[in-house]
Amino acid sequence: MITTRKPTATKVAGSASRKSRTGKARSTDKITAERGVKEGRPRPADRSKGRRGAKAGKAALPEANVPPAGTRSARRNKGEELIALLKRPMGATLPELIDASGWQAHSVRGFLSGTVKKRMGLPIESVPDAQGVRRYRIKA
Repeated sequence: MITTRKPTATKVAGSASRKSRTGKARSTDKITAERGVKEGRPRPADRSKGRRGAKAGKAALPEANVPPAGTRSARRNKGEELIALLKRPMGATLPELIDASGWQAHSVRGFLSGTVKKRMGLPIESVPDAQGVRRYRIKA
């Protein structure tokens, strides 16, 4: 049995066509005219083309508990707490630094070598004590 394809609408140069629900080809120019869509018309101001951030109708929420610009809060960050421990005369052991920061051991060692030693340029001394526990301190 030989099957043949149904003929489709032929395109005229400069005109596009689209099938309607009935299966007949219609010009897209007629479709846009029926819907009242004009090409190149500006979009209304309240509609944006995509979702790029907060909606226009909603105002930003005020930040709570934020100190004014130029002032510093009384609470220190984890890095400052670790540096305070390292500045003690006896320094600090790795377990003490882990307890103070809540970080894992490799993160504390990375902070010591990357931030304190390289970025801040502070000399770090690492010496094992009498029990064999390694103590880290900032050389004065």
